[in-house]
Amino acid sequence: MTQQELQGNLRGESNSIEWKRGGDPKEIVKTLVAFANAYESMASGVVLCGVEEIEHADRRTTPSVVGISESDSRKLRNRIFELSKTLASPPIELEFDSVALDTGKEVLVVRARRSSEVHAFNGKVVVRLGDKTTDATTKQIAELAQRKSNLDWLAQPCPGATVDDISPFALEAIAQGHRPPGGTQQLLEPGFQMFGSVPPLINGTAGQTGDIVSPNRFAMLLVGKEPQRFMRGAFVAFTRFLGVTRADSIFSSVELFGPIPLLIQKVKDLLSLETGFIVDKTVDIRTGRQNRWRYSEDALQEILVNTFAHRDYQDHHSTKIYVFSDRIEFESPGGLVGPPSLEEAKHGRTSWRNPTLARYLVALGLAQERGTGLPKAIELTKFVSGVEPIFRVDEALFKVTVPAYHLPVQKTNGEPVSPKAGVLLISIGYGTIDPSLIRRSDPAFQEMADDRILTFHHPGIVAAEQWPELIREIRNWLRDRMEDHQFQEFHLFYRGPVAVGPLIGALSVARKPLIVYAYEEDLSLYRLAYRLDRRLLLEP
Repeated sequence: MTQQELQGNLRGESNSIEWKRGGDPKEIVKTLVAFANAYESMASGVVLCGVEEIEHADRRTTPSVVGISESDSRKLRNRIFELSKTLASPPIELEFDSVALDTGKEVLVVRARRSSEVHAFNGKVVVRLGDKTTDATTKQIAELAQRKSNLDWLAQPCPGATVDDISPFALEAIAQGHRPPGGTQQLLEPGFQMFGSVPPLINGTAGQTGDIVSPNRFAMLLVGKEPQRFMRGAFVAFTRFLGVTRADSIFSSVELFGPIPLLIQKVKDLLSLETGFIVDKTVDIRTGRQNRWRYSEDALQEILVNTFAHRDYQDHHSTKIYVFSDRIEFESPGGLVGPPSLEEAKHGRTSWRNPTLARYLVALGLAQERGTGLPKAIELTKFVSGVEPIFRVDEALFKVTVPAYHLPVQKTNGEPVSPKAGVLLISIGYGTIDPSLIRRSDPAFQEMADDRILTFHHPGIVAAEQWPELIREIRNWLRDRMEDHQFQEFHLFYRGPVAVGPLIGALSVARKPLIVYAYEEDLSLYRLAYRLDRRLLLEP
């Protein structure tokens, strides 16, 4: 603290300034705990030890800077530090400084940073009201807890982290667009602000033998070598499935680690494999509009960055990305923050869970300004695929499903499906067939009732000796379905060994008409293959 700053703190005691001649270190720590709770103030609180309060006859008070000896200052500092860990629950973070006086003495400066937690002193929550420290009432404790729940947890020092845990390569990468005057290493100086009013990457906190330099939590996420060491869920689990459900075979699965800017680039590289062209042969080639993007890259990036900027990093679960043949799902721990509803959030009216991290991502050009990311992602997805992303939110999860562009579908033979038709979903050795895939494959099935969709599923590989029993099981299941008088015809959607498909057709056609659909891997849709109808083979 400079002499000028000291004079500024001598204008009067307040809800963030306290003067002490020397005094009882317990009372000093009690005041510092109240400063950390910050009931009335949004700023850090400071205690000036070596400043006596003089009360005049008119009850006006003025400060007298008397100072304390260097040895007494050192002893008082050490005692305050010890008590801040034993009498404060949870312990508070302190910063120590001193101002030398002409008398050879000094003023010991102790600052308590505003905390995201509610602290007690000797078992009682204390608050600062004006220039007085007092025990909090039940109502004040409840108000304090509510306010603390909205503070930025990531803007607090990261316990156990040191400057050695920061990656010089990641630090250099984020410094490129905001080159500090003192070079990249200036970003590691305690208190240096990279831009604007955002908190610094590094803070100096009080230690027994001096200040301990430690990164804030958001700094570990942005430039840390191994962020997951300090926040266990700070990584991405990326999984590709061969089909449209999680029961389908996994094509690839990987866990990605590193600072957020690097994670974003890694995931973008993986997603770029999904955003290629699909050929729409229903469009005249002369129009030049046959090639269609499956996804909007910009929409995927907006949603991806949103999962990092707004997830709950106190949750130990990872960010998860699932790629299916017809969609991509993004899951991040933590629901919406603040009062806005999901509909309001989709229109840009949101609250930031991690405001400091989000502001850094905006400044680094990785995220949009507040409220613009989701509306932009919705608009771009709808432009490419024709439908909006699907959002699911609860207290523990924020999930966004981004649909791929699908080729236009045509109705079976140009006619609607009979209201007395049934759908047979038969899968052998694969996951179950998702009924929503059937509805997407042909608009004729979009209004079909769920009770008209019948499923037979045999998971896993079928050994040779199992086939006779499995064929009997399929035959009996089909016979019961075919004998049900509410169905006049059936539409078969099948996945499994090629030879079994015709067998199913042969078992069915003798009883009722059967329309068979084939699955096209490239399109991730079922298409009409052929119709089997015994009546068409009869002589007139």
